[in-house]
Amino acid sequence: MAGRILVLSEEDPAELLLPSSHTIEVAEFLPAGAVDPVLFDGSYVLQPQQVGLRAYCLLRDAMTDTGRVGLGRVTIRTLL
Repeated sequence: MAGRILVLSEEDPAELLLPSSHTIEVAEFLPAGAVDPVLFDGSYVLQPQQVGLRAYCLLRDAMTDTGRVGLGRVTIRTLL
């Protein structure tokens, strides 16, 4: 499909099935010092919905206590 342009309407992105649109896939846990601080320059702060609050807090506290960070993936969709 190289060299072709696909034009999307404003409604099209809402119909896409994105596996990470409501969850964060944690690929691995690393020591906090293993992540280059440059990567934090374009980071986002995410908060859980009420249904996931307890699990989020347990994970956050465990990572804080062990000095680890989670390397993950999430889809953030914005319309221009």
